[in-house]
Amino acid sequence: MPTNYGVKKRLYLSHPEPDVAVVRKSVTRFIPPERKPSPPPRIVRPAPLPPPPPPVEQPAPLPPPPPPVVAPPVFVLPPPPPPPPPPPPPQPKPEKIEIDVISVDVDPPTPRRKRSRSRSKRRSPRESRELERVIERDHFIPVPYPVEVEPQYDTFRYVEGPRRYEPSPSPPPPPRRAIEEDTRIRISDRERFRERYESSPSPPPPPRRAIEEDTRIRISDRERFRDRRERW
Repeated sequence: MPTNYGVKKRLYLSHPEPDVAVVRKSVTRFIPPERKPSPPPRIVRPAPLPPPPPPVEQPAPLPPPPPPVVAPPVFVLPPPPPPPPPPPPPQPKPEKIEIDVISVDVDPPTPRRKRSRSRSKRRSPRESRELERVIERDHFIPVPYPVEVEPQYDTFRYVEGPRRYEPSPSPPPPPRRAIEEDTRIRISDRERFRERYESSPSPPPPPRRAIEEDTRIRISDRERFRDRRERW
């Protein structure tokens, strides 16, 4: 086992960094010998081809067969329906034979069964009523039999309850008469003031009485509207 003497051994925990450890390298160069000249290429000539075979005369092609003759389609009509049977000959009407009725036969009375009037066999109607009648009927014996019972569920019924919120009724329309009175009063006041202003060149101040009447009318109008709102 070869050992490198004179070289310090180092132990690294990781790969050493480059250019830290000197690595000895040996380069071996191989010089190949001189190449001998290759011999000239060998020319291989192909063998001569055999003479071509004599031409074979092919027989002339047969003429194409004639096209098949397609016969026109023949439509076979169904046989005509048989003629209807001749109507049956009319039956001769029987001649009415008039017979003079002289008498009519009456069925003889059917013979009735005679009842014996012996007292021993006769029964009074009272005894016939008191006879006991026995009617036999079928006797049914009760036998227990399992019957499927339907399951009972809790049923509910929907009841229409009272409404949570009832819409307030629409306010009644204001009376027409009060509005007409108000408009008439205002129009009359305006016409009165307009006449006074047109008659005098400089409009005098309105009299105190007219102002008081106008204010009273306005106050009364406000009270009317206030009463209407409270009613609504």
